[in-house]
Amino acid sequence: MDKVGNYKVIPFKRHLPAEVTAMSRKMLFMQGLVELDITDARELFRSYKEKYGKSLSFTAWVVRCVAKAISENPYVHAFKRRNKLYIFEDVDVSIAVEKTIDGLPVATLYNIRKANEKNVMEIHNEIRAAQSPEKKADLSSDVSERKLKLLLLLPKFVRKIFFYNRIMRNPKLHKKLNSSVQVTTIGMFGAGMSGWGVNLGHHPINIVTGGISFKPRFIDGELKNREILNILVKIDHTITDGAPSVRFMKYLRDLMEGAFEIEEYCFNKD
Repeated sequence: MDKVGNYKVIPFKRHLPAEVTAMSRKMLFMQGLVELDITDARELFRSYKEKYGKSLSFTAWVVRCVAKAISENPYVHAFKRRNKLYIFEDVDVSIAVEKTIDGLPVATLYNIRKANEKNVMEIHNEIRAAQSPEKKADLSSDVSERKLKLLLLLPKFVRKIFFYNRIMRNPKLHKKLNSSVQVTTIGMFGAGMSGWGVNLGHHPINIVTGGISFKPRFIDGELKNREILNILVKIDHTITDGAPSVRFMKYLRDLMEGAFEIEEYCFNKD
């Protein structure tokens, strides 16, 4: 009797994500689990789809809100090198973009540069372009597919010494190759599921949006059913204290619960 059963063997192609994840274990993060009432924003998203017959990228809006909040609280995406902090004016945001390649869904990393200077529609259009099957998958928009293949030919310990360690010790190189902020929106893959997503992360600040669910909230003295987004915020505690982290989170909450910029750029600027 065969106790193994049928199976297939396919190439493992996640060497870089696996090694970067292992490297992230050394970072010391503060973590906050927050619930945001995004009922007003969700209404505008539905109105947009009804008016134009297509969906507005929820990820684009989250990236816009995060970039805006960081531009007002820049310490949360600062890098530390020895006894100095590197505080960048440009807010570059790394996201995972899923697109279909050879009939299969593939998640690739994409860096949205100067997200703090772009409106939600500009970010939306950039994400849609990045999802095109014709656009090559790569580590970032600054690393060619050829360089990635050459990197994977090296032994793992060589990659760690000359690539990963170099990136983690060089704030400017880290930002160039992998941005200063990571935003992960996993809720869109599990519609109707409530809960938080928790990642490791190797950026100074990591944002993970989880599920959206209906929960009762008191609004103007009345109990109403509201759409609540679960969001995880992770900030490098070696760089940022609790007070500035809370100020950042409060500003981000005000933006998202106030449906920041959706109506202005999605309905008034055809």
